[in-house]
Amino acid sequence: MGDIVSGVNVITEFEVPHSSNYSGYIDYMNKEQGKQQEYRVYNDYLAKTDSLFTKDNDNLNEIDILELKELFETAQKNGSLLWKTVISFDNRWLDQYGIYNMKKDVLNEAKMREVIRKGVNIMLANEGLQHALWSAGIHYDTDNIHVHVATVEIIPMRKRKNYKKYEIERNEKNKLVHKKPVVDKNGEHITTNEYVGMFKASSIKLCRSIITNEIMQQKDINIEINSIIRDQIVKAKKNVLFRVDPMLRLKFFQVYEMLPECPKNMWNYGQSIMQPVRPYLDELSDLYIKVYHQEDAKRLNGLLKIQSAKYMIAYGNSKNEYYTGKIKELHKRLGNAILEEMRIFGEEIKEIERVRRGNKEKRAEARLKALELRAKGASSKEVADATGFCAAYVSQLVAKYRNNGLEAISGNHYGGNHRNMSVEEEAAILAPFKARAEMGELVEISEIAKEYQRAVDHPVSNGQIYFVLRRHGWRKVMPRSRHPQKASEEEIAASKKLITP
Repeated sequence: MGDIVSGVNVITEFEVPHSSNYSGYIDYMNKEQGKQQEYRVYNDYLAKTDSLFTKDNDNLNEIDILELKELFETAQKNGSLLWKTVISFDNRWLDQYGIYNMKKDVLNEAKMREVIRKGVNIMLANEGLQHALWSAGIHYDTDNIHVHVATVEIIPMRKRKNYKKYEIERNEKNKLVHKKPVVDKNGEHITTNEYVGMFKASSIKLCRSIITNEIMQQKDINIEINSIIRDQIVKAKKNVLFRVDPMLRLKFFQVYEMLPECPKNMWNYGQSIMQPVRPYLDELSDLYIKVYHQEDAKRLNGLLKIQSAKYMIAYGNSKNEYYTGKIKELHKRLGNAILEEMRIFGEEIKEIERVRRGNKEKRAEARLKALELRAKGASSKEVADATGFCAAYVSQLVAKYRNNGLEAISGNHYGGNHRNMSVEEEAAILAPFKARAEMGELVEISEIAKEYQRAVDHPVSNGQIYFVLRRHGWRKVMPRSRHPQKASEEEIAASKKLITP
């Protein structure tokens, strides 16, 4: 029989209520029913296996089936499309994971219904069809066990789109022979406004992925892989300041100088403007992993190789798409963590330079210079050599700056940027925003800045607000993406906002 080419496949197509080729399909699907052209007939075909099931019902009786047919008939009268999905399996692959016993010819139908439900439901949800009606039947009438799924909308809610009309000619095997545009008397291509029928590739991919993982029972291993990436490597980055780390700072500043001249909120790994910088960000990420996470990387690489081999068989892929996809995810997450440090660094340097320009006190200038050198990656000893301070004092300056902001370093002698209120007064300003954040609402830094400026009656930079927030224990939160391949626009916007711990 050869090797397993693909463990599971998902194919979806659709029919309009009165399409010319619909009757032929029904003849094929329901040979005993003649030439009936009704959606309800499709359920007759599905029910032949005595395994017809729906989203909520495992075993439909005669009354259930009759009611289901009537609902499908209503959907057709209302103009709903009929989506037909076939999920097919390699029997040997099912046998390998204990879903099907080839020797005894026994399928675990309960498990099959469970995984089909999960796959179909997420596919329909991704299409905005989560409220659609669907029925399915497990079939054994070919060399491969497969499941037919029929989906309709009782009340059509699908988006409409203008489609160009064509004259279609097919042979006896329903293969396309000829396709000719339908034009009006002026020779213009005629269009028709119809419901969008084709499912997105991402929807079908999600369905296939869910079914595959449920059958392979790889949840625990995948959780460990994600934990290594997100917790043990990326999350741990917050404990390492690249710009002062002797092994990382040179590369850090090399990449920083490559960043595009644009608003710093555009410094996101996924932005197209960052494409030229990504390879160098990846190199910096790999260096960090080499220095601090060799064992984690070794464990991750081993698990990814094991999983990749399994998925290559399941999906029929010749490339290590799972392996490369997870490495890309690691680089993306770690790249954004590094870019966050670069954004903060940029704000700090901008603020220090602004204060230095307005400072007139010699002693304060020395402290500000020391702080700027340290921020730019110089060690405490290097800063001490350049300023005449001892290394211990430089460390004290940095700690003081982190806790209290620039006003604690400059001696409150730089115009307009001294602390204008006590810690208690600052807390009062932040209290309404804290209450909103504790209720789950995301709070933008611009909102806080406006309120702070209103209280002190002069402009205040975002960098200064960051210092205030840090002083009061606030932190910036980067939300997780719903899909490993791409963050939504809403999530990207949310990543720029602040909430309390």
